[in-house]
Formats: sequence, C-alpha cells, structure tokens
Amino acid sequence: MPVDVRLRYLDGTTETHVRLDLSEPANGVLRQPLQTLDGEGWWRSFRDSGTVDAEGFAVFEEDPTIPRIKNSAPRNLEGTVLDNHGVPLASANVAVIDRRDGEILGQASTNDVGHFQLAAATLKDRVSHHYVITTRNGMSCDLIDASVVKETDEAKMVELRVRS
Repeated sequence: MPVDVRLRYLDGTTETHVRLDLSEPANGVLRQPLQTLDGEGWWRSFRDSGTVDAEGFAVFEEDPTIPRIKNSAPRNLEGTVLDNHGVPLASANVAVIDRRDGEILGQASTNDVGHFQLAAATLKDRVSHHYVITTRNGMSCDLIDASVVKETDEAKMVELRVRS
C-alpha cells in the first residue's frame, strides 16, 4: 500500500517520497529493509517503525546501528547480444530497466558484430535491473540468458542470449 514518507537522516535533514510502496510481507517473505542511496553513493538504512507528522507523512529515522555501505555498482555496461544460434545480433536496441519503478537506466544499440556499450544514469544496486532487447524493426526478443563475462569497479561486461 503506497504511503507518503519522510526519511530523517542522522544530521536532521529529511527527504520526502510520495506514494512509496511499503508493502506487507508476501507469502511469508519479508520485504527489503527501508534503504536509500544518498548523493555520494552510500546506502543508508532506516528503522522499520516510524511516526506520523502533522502533514500526515510517515517519518522513519535513519538507524545508527546499521553501518552505511558504499554502493559499488558499475556505471558502465558493455556486452554482446547473440541470437539462440550464437550469431551476433546487429542493430538491436538494449535497454537496462529498474525492476522496481520501470526507470530506464541506460540504452544503446548494437553494432554490426552485436556489441553495445552504455553508461547507466544511476548508482542503484546491481540486482535491481533487467534487460529489454528489441530488433532493429522494433520486435521484442525473449531473453534466454544474461551472463556476466567480466566485472571491474568501472564496468560490467555481459553476454545476452536472445530468441529473436
């Protein structure tokens, strides 16, 4: 159920989120802890229970007992798109999309040997995204496999296999 939330940091500053989904556990699986990524790339955690302020916002305090964690997700992504026969897919469009809110984090087209390179416009965690691949004429491809070939602090190299 979406609610209006105000996050209060240890230094007293606040950040407001309208209609944030704080859904209840589903099928016995607990939801992820309430976290946000600050402008410097640090994950900050907030207490699970909060109060309601005069404006009706649920207020959650930053939890000083949980250490901040530096986000190390690569911002550059490159790779190759291959069809189900291992043939490079030229002129395909590749988009990296956040699973949680549908935000397009980056997009690029493959060259004549199926290679693409893009810069993600976010510092979000690396497990929150998925790939959408379309052919040059706009037809969607079924993703069969997404394999990480190599990963460094600066970039992630992937191989994407699709059924076109």
